[in-house]
Amino acid sequence: MEKSFLRTGSALLLAAAIGFGQNAPRPAFEVASVKPSPPLPRDLAGGLAQLSSSGVKINPARADFIRVSLTDLIARAYRVRSFQISGPDWMNTAHFDIFAKLPDGASTDSVPEMLQALLADRFKLTMQRSEKEFSVYVLGVGKGGSKLAPKPADYEPNANRVAMPMTIESYAKLLANALDRPVLNQTQMEGEYMVPMEFISGVQKRALAQYVARRGMPDITDAVSAPSFSEVRGAVEAMALSLEPRKLPLTLLVIDHLERTPTEN
Repeated sequence: MEKSFLRTGSALLLAAAIGFGQNAPRPAFEVASVKPSPPLPRDLAGGLAQLSSSGVKINPARADFIRVSLTDLIARAYRVRSFQISGPDWMNTAHFDIFAKLPDGASTDSVPEMLQALLADRFKLTMQRSEKEFSVYVLGVGKGGSKLAPKPADYEPNANRVAMPMTIESYAKLLANALDRPVLNQTQMEGEYMVPMEFISGVQKRALAQYVARRGMPDITDAVSAPSFSEVRGAVEAMALSLEPRKLPLTLLVIDHLERTPTEN
């Protein structure tokens, strides 16, 4: 009788645990402000300045997404690259500023899941998964090893204006913004490396030139002196890295529904 009671009690505890797991709330930001980003300035200096201040900043208290397209927000939320998302063209040009507070004690590792919840709640996002072969560039290391120097332990931002620390994953994303196809990092290089500011500036100018050309802004398109693809590739190879075209099967997220205007804050 006692053993029967123990088995019954264990079964009830297991069922309760399963039920609790099923009803556990999904990770979500404590509070979030979502607003369309202001238009990009129509002058070169202003455009570069705003692009430089754009990006993602995450710490244990906050997650800020500044001038990030809906495509890139979805990519970050579902841990894919932006080219792996199929949806309306306006997703790429609809940029938003999101300032969100993380719950106390939450891990920054769960920010993508919190972003998933925000996209579903505020933009009514629904989608499906499939697979597709993509044309990409694969970023690798040359035979002699990379010439990029690791970030020094005593690095001081104000003392070094010729190079800045960057992960190779960020380096690949920087390149992808300026080239005609995505760039996948297969270098297996960990940590941060000192990337010349001259290279970063050139790639940013090429990305800006392509952006304003797509948006039909001829008054500043001609003012942007951007490097060519061969010049960018040559600069990459000068760092003893390789950039090779390939076709690879990857996950594809197909957007079923997405609101252009988010619900109010």
